[in-house]
Amino acid sequence: MGSGELIIVNHSYPPRMVGNVMAFTISGIYMVWVHVIYFVDSFWVYPILGNLGLIPRFLFCGAIVGFYQVLYLIGRVVNSKVHSNRLDLLSMHLILITFKLGVSNIGTVIVY
Repeated sequence: MGSGELIIVNHSYPPRMVGNVMAFTISGIYMVWVHVIYFVDSFWVYPILGNLGLIPRFLFCGAIVGFYQVLYLIGRVVNSKVHSNRLDLLSMHLILITFKLGVSNIGTVIVY
């Protein structure tokens, strides 16, 4: 996701627990898939995994899953911070338009 998309699109997230479980599951499945590729083709997607023993490889995969969780949480927090004042800015814009046009009653306006 680029920073432009983050500013333009207000992403809706599932409840926190559901989102964390989904992020954990997806990243876990990905790490399993990396191992399936190795067992089928004898090719490591990440060459460092071929140099690691079983326990360090397990820790590396755990670190990748943890890093994915951190990225998910950062995206969630940044999205909420960027779009927290969106409605306030929209309301101020509508008030300015109303003031400039001299319209006293503009009714209900929904802009997204």
